[in-house]
Amino acid sequence: MKPQFVVAVCVLLLASLAAGQRLPQNASPENYKLLFTPDLSKSTFTGEETIRVRLVKPVPEIVLNSADIEIQEASITSGGESQNAVVTYDKEKEMVTLAVQKPLPAGTAAVHIKYSGILNSEMRGFYIGKDDQGRKYAATQFEATDARRAFRC
Repeated sequence: MKPQFVVAVCVLLLASLAAGQRLPQNASPENYKLLFTPDLSKSTFTGEETIRVRLVKPVPEIVLNSADIEIQEASITSGGESQNAVVTYDKEKEMVTLAVQKPLPAGTAAVHIKYSGILNSEMRGFYIGKDDQGRKYAATQFEATDARRAFRC
């Protein structure tokens, strides 16, 4: 077998795997409004976010990146109407789907989510740290793939 063929097959395989991890291209974020409330004693946090998105076509759902976060409430407002969303988790792909009963029209939509998560000790996402005196603090670096541990994106 020629080395070029093996390389080409590997590249195609990796590209197909990467495409499987990408969000659908039917919605693009325009603005995030985020509120975090850490509880340092329990190493947890609650959050609330509103994401303004642009929908390029009518859709029945919006898919977001997400890891280690539990949603308590989700709704989507579009075309002057607000709908509660049914939440489906795909933990393997680190994604969450917010599905609504009536398709959302093309244009601007607002996704509103209330959720909770853990302040991990792995320096990933939104995490807990300690200073030299043992005082706890919450911190983040929001690396591209770890922001999803602090908010849906």
